[in-house]
Amino acid sequence: YSLNKGNNISLSIKTAINYSEGNNLLEIYCEDLGNNIGQGSVSFTIDTIAPSQISDLKVNALLRENALSLVWSPIKNDSISKYNLYSSTAPFTDVSGLIPIASTGSSSFKDINLISKAAYYYAVTGVDIAANENKNVNSVKATVADTIAPVVSILSPVSNFYKTKPTNQPTNKQITLV
Repeated sequence: YSLNKGNNISLSIKTAINYSEGNNLLEIYCEDLGNNIGQGSVSFTIDTIAPSQISDLKVNALLRENALSLVWSPIKNDSISKYNLYSSTAPFTDVSGLIPIASTGSSSFKDINLISKAAYYYAVTGVDIAANENKNVNSVKATVADTIAPVVSILSPVSNFYKTKPTNQPTNKQITLV
């Protein structure tokens, strides 16, 4: 056989072939007892390197929404197939034991149905077409906006029926809202 146009190497059944990271070409030659030679080849890619870490994740509260907006710069690697998003209520530096809350092909995401004024931690990882993912992350903290409306209590007037005497003089009525 020949790997990546290297020297021909003899092999027997169950011979391990050492390959290289990246694109590879394996050519197999076979000769029978009648000196007939057969040949076959296959190209394949070996990718065991995880994409680089996302270092510029920004998480922002959205006014009057129980949601947070996540934005990051895309990884400059044409083999990225998706981004995995992770969330927790505590900081984390490794996503090995976590399940992604979502996956996306873009470099932004809106996490919805969150709790008003609650703090969340997020991290985003790039996943390449060979399913490599950098599991080491730096989580980013954000707090959801206050979306709870204030309670309004009207203490006076207590009734909407009033008896007043007709008068020709203008009156100044005062209503107190507390």
